[in-house]
Amino acid sequence: MNPLTLSAVVWGGQDDQALLKSDSGAPVGVSNATFIGGFLEGVWTINPRLSLVGRYELIHPSQGIDPALAGPATGNVRAGTAVIRHTFELTSRTEAALHLEFSRFWFDAGDGTSPVTYTGLLGLDFAL
Repeated sequence: MNPLTLSAVVWGGQDDQALLKSDSGAPVGVSNATFIGGFLEGVWTINPRLSLVGRYELIHPSQGIDPALAGPATGNVRAGTAVIRHTFELTSRTEAALHLEFSRFWFDAGDGTSPVTYTGLLGLDFAL
């Protein structure tokens, strides 16, 4: 058992301009939309029944569908998550755990504001 585990992931991708359409079905893009992002996650396993998890995520649009519309920072998405996980049943064949998760999600709206959303989750996990 490793008491501390760190993971980092970087990804990138693009959306073809032909796939991006307005509500009327007309194309809205003059170029492909591209993005790069990733996350950093740390897990601290205090004992086999209790773990704390922290995660930070970032997605940055490196090119929009129309370069004349907004700067590259518009649409930056960030999220921070904290999790506490308690395993209350642990055998060689099964596991049952309760986890409580809290996330903060925010992005650059392009007008100088950064709307924020908070999310909480209480989950019950069963593994057979």
